[in-house]
Amino acid sequence: MELLVLLSEALDCFSDETQPLWQRTVDGMRTMEQLPFFSLPKQLQKEVDQADEDIARILQAYNLKSARDYQFLSTVELLRIQTLQVNTIASLQEILLPHQ
Repeated sequence: MELLVLLSEALDCFSDETQPLWQRTVDGMRTMEQLPFFSLPKQLQKEVDQADEDIARILQAYNLKSARDYQFLSTVELLRIQTLQVNTIASLQEILLPHQ
């Protein structure tokens, strides 16, 4: 699937007000996992890696066995994860859109 389409789908997941916050976070993260993060410019790769590390630090405090376990994360943590992901999307779009 085209990268820009996946980025758009991830944004749609994060903003889907019909779903609870934890479900939007899980759906957006699943979509982000489909992104092919290879051959990125060095600075952007560092940004993506840093966001992944920050998310891992948030999640390490939890024993997440399934997606439903995300409902036990605080609103602040879920919003922080979403912000990290949305910032990554914005950075990717900034690079990709001029080339389309």
